Amino acid sequence: MQPIEVTTAKEVIVLLGGTGKVREITGVRTLQAVHNWKARGSFPSRLHVVMSDALRQVHCVAPPPALWGMQPKS
Repeated sequence: MQPIEVTTAKEVIVLLGGTGKVREITGVRTLQAVHNWKARGSFPSRLHVVMSDALRQVHCVAPPPALWGMQPKS
């Protein structure tokens, strides 16, 4: 399978199976939290590891760290 590349929060959410599945993966209490991330275009940094693991399972290459509010290496 060819690696999948994503660059937006919306693409990440869709690739992981939608708002309900992302809520499950991240352990947040409400779907509204996931909708807010999609609208904001980024995720809380505390979720980087769990979401990166989930993305690797669906053959996604490393998404931009900025999606979690992190600066890339220079």
